[in-house]
Amino acid sequence: RRPGERRERFGQSGCALWLTGLPGSGRWSLAYALERKLFDLGRTAHVVTPFGDTLESMTSAAHACTAAGLITICAFPSPKRSDRARVREALGADKFIEVFVDTDEALCRERRPDANFEGFEKPEKPDLTVHLDEVRVYQAIDAIVDVLEKHGQFDER
Repeated sequence: RRPGERRERFGQSGCALWLTGLPGSGRWSLAYALERKLFDLGRTAHVVTPFGDTLESMTSAAHACTAAGLITICAFPSPKRSDRARVREALGADKFIEVFVDTDEALCRERRPDANFEGFEKPEKPDLTVHLDEVRVYQAIDAIVDVLEKHGQFDER
C-alpha cells in the first residue's frame, strides 16, 4: 500500500476524536450520535469501546483504527492531562483532536451519583469545548464536524 491510498479511498484522514469530561457529562451519547452523523455524511467512523480498562489498551485500539483511516471516536475516561498528552504523543499531534465535554458538575453528579468525580483535570487547550448542558447534541456534533473540516480531515465530495 502506498502512502495516501486510504485517504484516496475514504476521502478522509484517520484521526482520533478524544472526548473527555466528567462522568455523566454525555460523552458516550455524544460519541454514538457523532458516529451516526458522520456515517450519514458518507464518512467512515467508529466508536472505540474499551476492551480493557487501561489507557494503554484504549490508545492501542485508537492507534489501530486511526492508522486504518477511520475517524476514531473515543470517550474513554482519561481524567489526567498527562494521560491525554501521552495519547496525543502516541497517536501524533496531527491525528489527535481533543473535545472537552464540559457539562455542569452538579448535573453530572445527578446523572451519575455513584461515580468518582475526584481528580479530573480540565484540558488547558482543547481543540473544542462543548457544553451539553447548554446546547443540543446536534449542535455539538455540528461544531465537531467543523473542527474536523478545519483540521483538513475530509476531501471535497
